Amino acid sequence: MENNLYFKKSANGFTRWMLCTSIIMLCLFTVNVNAQITVVSGGAGLSASYGSLTKAGGLFSALNGTSQSAQTIVIAITGDVLDEDGANALTGASGMWTSLSFTPSGPRTISGTISGTGLIDLSGADNVTFDGINSGGNSLTIANTNTASTANTSTIQFINDATNNTVKNCIIRGAATGTSTATIFFSASPAITVSIAGNDGNIIDRNNIGPVGTNFPLQPIYSLGTTTAAANFTSGVQITNNNIFDFFNSAAVATGVFVSSGNTDWTVTGNSLYQTASRAFTATGGFI
Repeated sequence: MENNLYFKKSANGFTRWMLCTSIIMLCLFTVNVNAQITVVSGGAGLSASYGSLTKAGGLFSALNGTSQSAQTIVIAITGDVLDEDGANALTGASGMWTSLSFTPSGPRTISGTISGTGLIDLSGADNVTFDGINSGGNSLTIANTNTASTANTSTIQFINDATNNTVKNCIIRGAATGTSTATIFFSASPAITVSIAGNDGNIIDRNNIGPVGTNFPLQPIYSLGTTTAAANFTSGVQITNNNIFDFFNSAAVATGVFVSSGNTDWTVTGNSLYQTASRAFTATGGFI
């Protein structure tokens, strides 16, 4: 009788040990793949875990598809998601939650290569918090690696009256190069109606906002508001205590925080804007 299957000295025993080890490793791999995004509490009609935020069948699609009215939802990022495609914005169209929060468990990264929209696109979504924690071994990096100049290319986009959202303690990376792009983009709504009130009351606090390697963004933070009437302006945004660095284009004017038309009553304070190396411009380039 074999009492110790895993440590049997025979070749046959070794084969069984390897087989069992392979099965265990396969199980662990399967769990890891399917549980990068875990629903900790709250939510109506949600699965326990998802492999993506923005892809078809991902968490954003699930949140949009079922009323989350009056729900307090807590989401943990428990594994890296490195292939987001930006297919689904977060809208809350079927019924908005009371609050929706995302925090990492361990050092986590959400990334993709997205053009023409945000990697994380908050389109009319309210009361959403991304908190990278940035302590105790927990951190959250959100990165769009696309260097496109296509309008609205961004890492995080607020659009269509996305209000009272917070991004804090995160590492946010972008490389978009166009004048209508940004790492964090507050965008004018494409369909202007009297109901458009602006992307109001959003908070960007204590983040590290930088490039993707040596691919520099032109504008780390940019807001182009809706200008139809003062009631449509984006207002009450707070940009506070962030490190904003390595934004550059040798032949263009690079701007760390660019608040353009259609905006009012912003608070921009306590931020550090800097370059980590010297930069050389052509005659048309510069910083503002």
